[in-house]
Amino acid sequence: MAKAKRRVVELLDRSNLVIVVSHDAQALKDMCTRGIWMVKGRVMADGPIAEVIHAYHHDAALAYEASLRAEAEHDAAQAAAA
Repeated sequence: MAKAKRRVVELLDRSNLVIVVSHDAQALKDMCTRGIWMVKGRVMADGPIAEVIHAYHHDAALAYEASLRAEAEHDAAQAAAA
């Protein structure tokens, strides 16, 4: 992975624009100043990389909490039916 990261840094040094797609938040923070988070072609956040990563993590946490609630409700409904 270090070789790929070096290559991206080389491209950044020579170019005005490089598009990096990654789930590695630290690598994005190290290499990027601006981020665009998209879901199914829809822009969810666009701005400074730290803000976009924060929005992504916040949304992921909310989705996880919702899935836990749904699972608990499902388990409760099954227990009540038994």
